[in-house]
Amino acid sequence: TSAVLILEYLERGENASWQCAGRSLAALHQSACDVHYGSGDEVWLGRTRFPPISTDDWGELLIENRLRPLLRDVVDARTLDRDTAHGVEERLAVIRQAVPSQPAAALLHGDLWAGNLMPLATGDVAFLDPASFIGDPIADPAMTLLFGGIPQSFMGSWCEVMGEMDNVQERIAGVQAMHLLNHV
Repeated sequence: TSAVLILEYLERGENASWQCAGRSLAALHQSACDVHYGSGDEVWLGRTRFPPISTDDWGELLIENRLRPLLRDVVDARTLDRDTAHGVEERLAVIRQAVPSQPAAALLHGDLWAGNLMPLATGDVAFLDPASFIGDPIADPAMTLLFGGIPQSFMGSWCEVMGEMDNVQERIAGVQAMHLLNHV
């Protein structure tokens, strides 16, 4: 048995429209979506596998199906001591109180950092290597803010389209905690 993977060649560019890319991501996030957070398929973030899950509570998905399993993994691997893990566990309770149970459900890229965004010679920006699932739309920009390397105009145009949101900083912190624990 043999298999072939054929991919389109994308020519890297210098002068991409990051504002347009931010607006495009916001348009995706505003598209009608089933209010069941998670994915019917497993989702991979790096080497971390998240099993299929579907729930009508975003906070439950984030805390119980993302953050707590990641915390257990880093404690089991002895990369985080139990005292620090206890402090993280206390913070999870605070995050859970601040994260809405049912924010607007959106199809997420899921792993949106500078290495997964490529400016093209056409002036567009390619979104690469997704780990897609349904979640809070703030999750994608939260990841871009965590590791940097993306022009501010990207986030600015996303915010212009999405408008005001409640508990933005807490929601961002919750999603960023998932990616930080994944990188411990």
